[in-house]
Amino acid sequence: MLTLLLLACGPAKPQLTLTPPNPTTLDTLIAQVEPVDNGFGDDLPLEFLWLLEGEEVDQAGGSLSPALTQRGQAWEVQVWAVDEGSTGRVASESTIIQNAPPQIAIAAQQEQSSESPLAVLTTVTDPDGDETTWAISWLLDGQSTDFNDEVIEAAETQVGQEWTATVLADDGQDESEARMVIRIQ
Repeated sequence: MLTLLLLACGPAKPQLTLTPPNPTTLDTLIAQVEPVDNGFGDDLPLEFLWLLEGEEVDQAGGSLSPALTQRGQAWEVQVWAVDEGSTGRVASESTIIQNAPPQIAIAAQQEQSSESPLAVLTTVTDPDGDETTWAISWLLDGQSTDFNDEVIEAAETQVGQEWTATVLADDGQDESEARMVIRIQ
């Protein structure tokens, strides 16, 4: 007679990946976990623990809202499987929140009249609250111009032209760029 002795060692350690790899204050942190089964093909429930600078944070589930993060913070997520009250080995991943580049919005009509000034409205914000600088430049039919304001006088435009406004913003750490193409009617 063969006797088989099974030792209870708890669920297996989950396979964990924390994404994105270089998160900013705009990114949701996501703990991607491969399912852990109980040996009979049934997935086990998972428990998550989020830590900020080593301190436990009241946050349930496998994702963390960017509203809870700030640049430079060290975040860690721990995850383990639970099987009938038995907890498995803990998997953990950590990351540092990086600088978020400035955000640029350019508002303008894509078709504007040659009888009115060519105009765009530019808004630059920084998710981390950094002081930003920005500049606008214009292309006319793909060629550089000397214009660097949000408004170009109507006398400078003609029907059929294609103007491209390019805005560059800098927060001292990262740059952003946005473009808008406007056709003159």
